[in-house]
Amino acid sequence: MGWGLATTSDGEVIYADTDWGRVLVMDKETGARKVSITPAGQQHPPAKPKKKGPRAPKPSRFAIVVAVAVSKAEDRIAVCDFGADCVYVFDRAGALLQSHCHKAPPNPRGGGSPEPSGPRVGSFSGPSGVCFDNDGNLIVAESTHHRIQVQRGAAWVVFGSKGTRKGQFDRPWGVAVNSAGEILVADSGNNRIQVRGCLQLPRDNAA
Repeated sequence: MGWGLATTSDGEVIYADTDWGRVLVMDKETGARKVSITPAGQQHPPAKPKKKGPRAPKPSRFAIVVAVAVSKAEDRIAVCDFGADCVYVFDRAGALLQSHCHKAPPNPRGGGSPEPSGPRVGSFSGPSGVCFDNDGNLIVAESTHHRIQVQRGAAWVVFGSKGTRKGQFDRPWGVAVNSAGEILVADSGNNRIQVRGCLQLPRDNAA
Protein backbone atom coordinates (compact mmCIF):
# COMPACT_ATOMS: atom_id res chain seq x y z
CA MET A 1 0.00 0.00 0.00
CA GLY A 2 1.28 3.45 -0.88
CA TRP A 3 0.19 6.84 0.44
CA GLY A 4 2.13 9.26 -1.73
CA LEU A 5 3.07 9.82 -5.36
CA ALA A 6 5.01 12.39 -7.39
CA THR A 7 6.34 12.54 -10.95
CA THR A 8 9.20 14.19 -12.83
CA SER A 9 9.30 15.64 -16.33
CA ASP A 10 11.67 12.92 -17.55
CA GLY A 11 9.23 10.12 -16.79
CA GLU A 12 10.20 8.99 -13.32
CA VAL A 13 7.60 8.19 -10.67
CA ILE A 14 8.37 8.76 -6.98
CA TYR A 15 6.26 6.27 -5.04
CA ALA A 16 5.82 6.07 -1.26
CA ASP A 17 5.80 2.32 -0.64
CA THR A 18 4.31 2.70 2.82
CA ASP A 19 3.96 -0.99 3.67
CA TRP A 20 7.64 -1.65 3.01
CA GLY A 21 8.77 1.61 4.61
CA ARG A 22 10.62 2.94 1.59
CA VAL A 23 10.34 5.35 -1.32
CA LEU A 24 10.86 4.01 -4.84
CA VAL A 25 12.06 5.91 -7.89
CA MET A 26 10.51 4.11 -10.86
CA ASP A 27 10.38 4.36 -14.64
CA LYS A 28 6.92 5.53 -15.72
CA GLU A 29 6.76 3.39 -18.84
CA THR A 30 8.29 0.11 -17.67
CA GLY A 31 7.70 0.28 -13.93
CA ALA A 32 11.33 -0.68 -13.37
CA ARG A 33 12.63 0.37 -9.98
CA LYS A 34 15.73 2.55 -10.27
CA VAL A 35 16.39 3.55 -6.66
CA SER A 36 14.98 2.55 -3.28
CA ILE A 37 15.26 5.32 -0.65
CA THR A 38 15.27 4.59 3.09
CA PRO A 39 16.51 6.54 6.13
CA ALA A 40 19.49 4.18 6.30
CA GLY A 41 20.63 5.14 2.80
CA GLN A 42 19.83 4.44 -0.81
CA GLN A 43 20.05 1.15 -2.67
CA HIS A 44 20.89 1.26 -6.37
CA PRO A 45 19.41 -0.80 -7.89
CA PRO A 46 16.87 -1.53 -5.13
CA ALA A 47 17.21 -4.89 -3.44
CA LYS A 48 14.25 -7.13 -2.82
CA PRO A 49 13.12 -7.31 0.83
CA LYS A 50 14.74 -10.27 2.58
CA LYS A 51 12.05 -10.91 5.17
CA LYS A 52 8.57 -12.20 4.53
CA GLY A 53 5.61 -10.02 5.43
CA PRO A 54 4.69 -6.43 4.68
CA ARG A 55 7.59 -4.63 6.38
CA ALA A 56 11.34 -4.49 5.95
CA PRO A 57 13.60 -4.90 8.99
CA LYS A 58 14.31 -1.89 11.22
CA PRO A 59 16.02 0.59 11.16
CA SER A 60 16.27 0.47 7.37
CA ARG A 61 12.74 1.68 6.72
CA PHE A 62 10.51 4.68 7.22
CA ALA A 63 7.81 4.31 9.87
CA ILE A 64 4.71 5.62 8.02
CA VAL A 65 5.37 7.56 4.83
CA VAL A 66 2.32 9.65 4.00
CA ALA A 67 3.64 12.06 1.35
CA VAL A 68 6.46 12.63 -1.12
CA ALA A 69 7.31 15.63 -3.30
CA VAL A 70 9.82 16.66 -5.96
CA SER A 71 11.31 20.16 -6.17
CA LYS A 72 10.62 22.31 -9.22
CA ALA A 73 14.25 21.95 -10.32
CA GLU A 74 13.74 18.17 -9.87
CA ASP A 75 16.97 17.85 -7.92
CA ARG A 76 15.45 17.02 -4.52
CA ILE A 77 12.90 14.57 -3.13
CA ALA A 78 11.07 15.31 0.14
CA VAL A 79 9.67 12.47 2.25
CA CYS A 80 7.12 12.99 5.01
CA ASP A 81 7.34 10.26 7.68
CA PHE A 82 4.27 10.69 9.87
CA GLY A 83 5.11 7.71 12.07
CA ALA A 84 8.61 8.93 12.98
CA ASP A 85 7.74 12.65 13.21
CA CYS A 86 10.39 13.35 10.56
CA VAL A 87 10.72 15.09 7.22
CA TYR A 88 13.66 14.10 5.01
CA VAL A 89 15.15 15.62 1.86
CA PHE A 90 17.16 13.44 -0.54
CA ASP A 91 18.81 14.03 -3.89
CA ARG A 92 17.53 12.19 -6.97
CA ALA A 93 20.01 9.37 -6.37
CA GLY A 94 18.66 8.83 -2.85
CA ALA A 95 21.46 10.43 -0.83
CA LEU A 96 20.25 12.13 2.35
CA LEU A 97 20.59 15.94 2.27
CA GLN A 98 18.49 17.02 5.27
CA SER A 99 16.50 15.49 8.11
CA HIS A 100 14.10 17.41 10.34
CA CYS A 101 12.63 15.44 13.22
CA HIS A 102 10.67 16.08 16.41
CA LYS A 103 12.85 17.60 19.13
CA ALA A 104 11.84 17.41 22.78
CA PRO A 105 13.78 18.80 25.75
CA PRO A 106 15.55 16.35 28.12
CA ASN A 107 13.44 14.85 30.86
CA PRO A 108 14.28 16.87 34.02
CA ARG A 109 13.44 13.84 36.16
CA GLY A 110 16.06 11.76 34.40
CA GLY A 111 15.63 8.53 32.47
CA GLY A 112 12.68 7.41 30.40
CA SER A 113 11.14 9.33 27.54
CA PRO A 114 11.55 13.09 27.22
CA GLU A 115 8.86 15.27 28.68
CA PRO A 116 6.22 16.43 26.15
CA SER A 117 7.24 19.70 24.56
CA GLY A 118 5.34 22.54 23.02
CA PRO A 119 5.53 23.19 19.30
CA ARG A 120 9.02 24.19 18.21
CA VAL A 121 9.96 25.87 14.96
CA GLY A 122 11.78 23.46 12.64
CA SER A 123 10.57 20.46 14.65
CA PHE A 124 7.65 18.27 13.63
CA SER A 125 4.97 16.24 15.35
CA GLY A 126 2.64 14.44 12.99
CA PRO A 127 3.97 15.83 9.67
CA SER A 128 1.20 15.04 7.21
CA GLY A 129 2.01 16.79 3.91
CA VAL A 130 5.03 18.15 2.09
CA CYS A 131 5.86 20.07 -1.07
CA PHE A 132 8.29 22.60 -2.51
CA ASP A 133 7.30 26.11 -3.60
CA ASN A 134 8.34 27.64 -6.92
CA ASP A 135 11.57 28.95 -5.36
CA GLY A 136 12.53 25.54 -4.00
CA ASN A 137 11.54 26.25 -0.38
CA LEU A 138 10.36 23.24 1.63
CA ILE A 139 6.77 23.43 2.95
CA VAL A 140 5.42 21.02 5.56
CA ALA A 141 1.90 20.53 6.95
CA GLU A 142 2.02 19.56 10.62
CA SER A 143 -1.23 17.96 11.77
CA THR A 144 -0.55 17.66 15.51
CA HIS A 145 0.16 21.37 15.94
CA HIS A 146 -2.33 22.51 13.26
CA ARG A 147 0.19 24.65 11.37
CA ILE A 148 2.30 25.02 8.25
CA GLN A 149 6.08 25.44 8.31
CA VAL A 150 8.10 26.90 5.43
CA GLN A 151 11.88 26.58 5.24
CA ARG A 152 13.69 29.53 3.69
CA GLY A 153 17.39 28.73 3.74
CA ALA A 154 18.32 28.08 7.37
CA ALA A 155 15.20 29.88 8.67
CA TRP A 156 11.67 28.59 9.22
CA VAL A 157 8.46 30.59 8.82
CA VAL A 158 5.36 29.30 10.62
CA PHE A 159 1.69 30.14 10.23
CA GLY A 160 -1.55 28.67 11.48
CA SER A 161 -3.08 27.51 14.75
CA LYS A 162 -5.97 25.28 15.78
CA GLY A 163 -9.37 26.75 15.01
CA THR A 164 -12.06 27.34 12.41
CA ARG A 165 -11.31 30.92 11.38
CA LYS A 166 -9.47 31.96 8.24
CA GLY A 167 -5.79 31.08 8.59
CA GLN A 168 -6.51 28.49 11.28
CA PHE A 169 -6.47 24.72 10.76
CA ASP A 170 -7.72 21.49 12.24
CA ARG A 171 -5.32 18.67 11.38
CA PRO A 172 -4.05 19.90 8.01
CA TRP A 173 -3.39 16.84 5.87
CA GLY A 174 -1.84 17.88 2.59
CA VAL A 175 -0.17 20.91 1.08
CA ALA A 176 0.62 22.08 -2.46
CA VAL A 177 1.71 25.20 -4.34
CA ASN A 178 0.10 26.49 -7.53
CA SER A 179 1.75 28.31 -10.45
CA ALA A 180 1.05 31.68 -8.79
CA GLY A 181 3.07 30.65 -5.74
CA GLU A 182 0.04 30.36 -3.45
CA ILE A 183 0.04 27.67 -0.75
CA LEU A 184 -3.00 25.37 -0.80
CA VAL A 185 -3.72 23.53 2.46
CA ALA A 186 -6.08 20.58 2.85
CA ASP A 187 -7.68 21.54 6.17
CA SER A 188 -9.08 18.09 6.93
CA GLY A 189 -10.76 18.72 10.29
CA ASN A 190 -12.58 21.77 8.91
CA ASN A 191 -13.49 20.01 5.63
CA ARG A 192 -12.07 22.76 3.41
CA ILE A 193 -9.15 23.91 1.28
CA GLN A 194 -7.43 27.14 2.31
CA VAL A 195 -5.27 29.23 -0.01
CA ARG A 196 -2.52 31.52 1.23
CA GLY A 197 -0.24 33.76 -0.81
CA CYS A 198 3.47 33.15 -0.25
CA LEU A 199 4.29 36.86 -0.19
CA GLN A 200 1.90 37.38 2.72
CA LEU A 201 3.45 34.82 5.04
CA PRO A 202 4.36 36.21 8.48
CA ARG A 203 8.10 36.59 9.02
CA ASP A 204 8.31 37.61 12.67
CA ASN A 205 8.42 33.98 13.85
CA ALA A 206 11.21 32.79 11.59
CA ALA A 207 13.95 30.92 13.40
